[in-house]
Formats: sequence, structure tokens, C-alpha cells
Amino acid sequence: MADDGDDPVTLDEVRRTFFRDPPLGQQGYRREDVGDFVVTVEERLLGRNTLSADEVREVRFRRPKIFRRGYHPEDVDEFLDRVAATLEG
Repeated sequence: MADDGDDPVTLDEVRRTFFRDPPLGQQGYRREDVGDFVVTVEERLLGRNTLSADEVREVRFRRPKIFRRGYHPEDVDEFLDRVAATLEG
């Protein structure tokens, strides 16, 4: 995942964000749920919705279906922290 520290998340960064697979033996977050939320973030940065920092902090993702792997939770959580900070700024 791209990480620029405390800099605001840009539209370009959202569009090229990727998340690692979780460690073996862990499922992580369901890819479809995370992907849908990334689209919501992109649309917020385009001014097409009113997603708030609080809504970003409150989002919860399901676990993948059995025998599937999702996205690494730490990568996703770091991204969400930066998105929330950007929306507050």
C-alpha cells in the first residue's frame, strides 16, 4: 500500500491504492467490501457524496468467505486513518 505519512490522501493515491494479502492463516478483510468502500472514498474526493471522517472510522468489513483470503487489515486500517484525517483537514 502506498503511504505518504501524514500527507492528505489524494484522488490519484486512492485510485492506485493496493493492499497486501494478510499473513498465512489469517483471512483479513473481505476484498469486495474494501473495494466498494475505496470507491466511496474516491467519490467523496470528487464531491459526489458526503462521507465523513466519523463514518470512515466506524466502517467495519466482513471476513472473507471460507477458504478465501482478504486484504491485510493493517494496510486497510492505515489507509482509513489517513482518509479520516484528510476529511477532517
